[in-house]
Amino acid sequence: MDPTPADVTVECIGDVPAMINLGWTDNCDGTGTVTGTDVSDGQTCPETITRTWTYTDACGNTATTSQTITVIDTQAPVFNAAPAAVAVECIGDVPAMTDLGWTDNCDGSGTVTGSDVSDGQTCPETITRTWTYTDGCGNTSSTTQTITVIDTQAPVFAAPPANVTVECAGDVPAMTNLGWTDNCDGAGSVAGTDVSDGLTCPETITRTWTYTDACGNVATVSQTIIVDDTTPPTASNPATTIVPGGPVPPVDVTVVNDEADNCTANPTVTFVSESSDNNPCPETITRIYEVTDDCGNSIQVTHLIVITDPIMPTGTAPGPITVECIGDVPAADPLLITDEADNQGVPTVAHVGDVSNGQTCPETITRTYSITDVCGNQITVDQIITVQDITAPVMAAAPADVTVECIGDVPAMTNLGWTDNCDGAGTVIGTDVSNGQTCPEIITRTWTYTDACGNTASTSQTITVIDTQAPVFAAPPADITIDCIGGLLSGNALVWTDNCDGAGAALPTDGPLVGGTCGGTITRTWTYTDACGNTATVTQTITVNDNQAPVMAAAPANATYQCIGDVPAIADVGWTDNCDGAGTVMGTEVSDGQSCPETITRTWTYTDNCGNTSTVSQTIIVDDTTPPTASNPTPISVPGANDVPNPDPTVVTNEADNCTPNPVVAWVSDVSDGNVCNGEIITRTYSITDDCGNQTLVTQEITILATPAPIDAGNDTLICLGETVTIVASNPWNAQLTWSPQVPQGPFSPTQTTTYTVTADNEGCISSDQITVTVEAPPIVSFAGDVLSGCAP
Repeated sequence: MDPTPADVTVECIGDVPAMINLGWTDNCDGTGTVTGTDVSDGQTCPETITRTWTYTDACGNTATTSQTITVIDTQAPVFNAAPAAVAVECIGDVPAMTDLGWTDNCDGSGTVTGSDVSDGQTCPETITRTWTYTDGCGNTSSTTQTITVIDTQAPVFAAPPANVTVECAGDVPAMTNLGWTDNCDGAGSVAGTDVSDGLTCPETITRTWTYTDACGNVATVSQTIIVDDTTPPTASNPATTIVPGGPVPPVDVTVVNDEADNCTANPTVTFVSESSDNNPCPETITRIYEVTDDCGNSIQVTHLIVITDPIMPTGTAPGPITVECIGDVPAADPLLITDEADNQGVPTVAHVGDVSNGQTCPETITRTYSITDVCGNQITVDQIITVQDITAPVMAAAPADVTVECIGDVPAMTNLGWTDNCDGAGTVIGTDVSNGQTCPEIITRTWTYTDACGNTASTSQTITVIDTQAPVFAAPPADITIDCIGGLLSGNALVWTDNCDGAGAALPTDGPLVGGTCGGTITRTWTYTDACGNTATVTQTITVNDNQAPVMAAAPANATYQCIGDVPAIADVGWTDNCDGAGTVMGTEVSDGQSCPETITRTWTYTDNCGNTSTVSQTIIVDDTTPPTASNPTPISVPGANDVPNPDPTVVTNEADNCTPNPVVAWVSDVSDGNVCNGEIITRTYSITDDCGNQTLVTQEITILATPAPIDAGNDTLICLGETVTIVASNPWNAQLTWSPQVPQGPFSPTQTTTYTVTADNEGCISSDQITVTVEAPPIVSFAGDVLSGCAP
């Protein structure tokens, strides 16, 4: 062998030197090169690889040499630069974790996710972010980034309510929560606190909202509320006090009784002053009271006290009078009072008014006069006037008595005149009262007038009503003939006229049908009797005879159906008849007994009560022309041709037909695509046939997976006669093998050059290969020298 390369140590498996061929020389075989083989000890860090070159000459002489290659990685990985240290306000601002790249002399390059470790503190919190990578030989490298989390920003409040001034403590706005936002804490709201300066009128209240975030940053806002009552209280002037003749009452603050204030619950009432106008009759005293609230706001009210003359004037009312009518009441006259008197001189007499008691007959009127002195003292006196009408009215003469035929001949009512001493003159409508009888009827017509005081006058007329004339009918309709008793229309009313009843129409009455509905007669009679029993009668003769056939509704249209199950159930067909009315009749159907197609005739017949007949029919053809349906069976694959299953109609699982419940499935054929041992596909066809011979074909694909197996008989070999050879074919698919000629198992010694053929059968797919063993006889060598060398004979 040529010299072996020196032992070597490398960092990575990729650094192992490429395999080289090593030269050899042999005394008989000459020279050549051989490829080495590497054998690892299976370890890592280090891994020892023994690289060996071996050559065996034609006579089995062997030479071997080897090289030791040690693979051990001693270099740590190298990280990319870590992100720079950073400070952030909030934990939510911490940068997202990123993978950090590394490179290694043996492992190549990659990325690794870091891990965060907090110091557990707050404000600030320090987070150490570390990336670590250990290579295949345990060499480790780490790099870190420091992240500081500290919030230095104060929260921010929403704008507080504007400063405000209110009148009363009760007007101070209710406390509200005020919103805040913070870069780290988010958002929220906080209740404020109120602090008063302790003063009144005005009082200043400072309302403050404060929020401190998690890192102690503080925000504060405030609102100033001033409470200052500037509105004076309210009160009404007390009612004037009248004191006849004195004395003046003492001061009394309770005469002010409706004092109130917007803020003070009970404002204070105090006396201020009193003054007199010093008049003798009357004297007016003015008292001033003051109303003051808790903030010193005040108003004044005035109370008047009037000292009057206590002696009333005197006088006598005029005497009572009675009159017939209201128009007779005399006008008021103050001079009728003649004895008026007073301590202050002659008082004044005046008419105050007349008041009626609201009654009549009699009506009493109270007439009032006033007597007033110079100090305004006043009395009243009353005179009674009675109005009473006792004279009856007078009626004009009534019309003379009269006799008439009809109530319509009664003379129209007329108004009758009257006169009265108080009511004046007029007319009155009369009233008619019947005796309730007829033929004759006696009507008493009375005119009555009662005046306003119930005085009455009456007069009357007698009217006799009696009808003696019979009514008269119009001509009745002519005699007729009709088809049906049911077609007999109700008789029309026939007009009559009567001297008293006027005009009208009478409905007829129909007598019984005599002689049956196919030729009988009916007598129709009209009768009218007037209110006094005078009667008129007329008649008409009607003959009933039906000779018209019924009329059938149209039969269903002729139709063709695929299946007998599609044929609709027979339906009733309607008929109408001029006499029998309308109805339906059940049809009958008759089949021709054939199939594909079958013809069915449906017939409907109706005969009316007088024997008239009508018939209609429908033709139905049942003929299935729709082929059945089915899906292609699922394709299958089999290992080899011998595994192809026999035809099986049950692989068609969803055969169906519009008419036939169970169409017949049958095998038709198998057809190969000819690609034998190369993904051959057999198309298997099945037929599906219904009862009318309609047919559908479906196919199933069967793929034969077998292909010729790879087979290698080996390299041709040259041996010397008498040497052994072992022939083993490479058969990676484990196909069934046959040799021709037969090859023994194990070593054997052929006696002549022979070509051996190996045949592989993979599921019927045949492949083959050959190996030739050349057998040569050993050479005959003669030696002339003393030293022998070379091959043995």
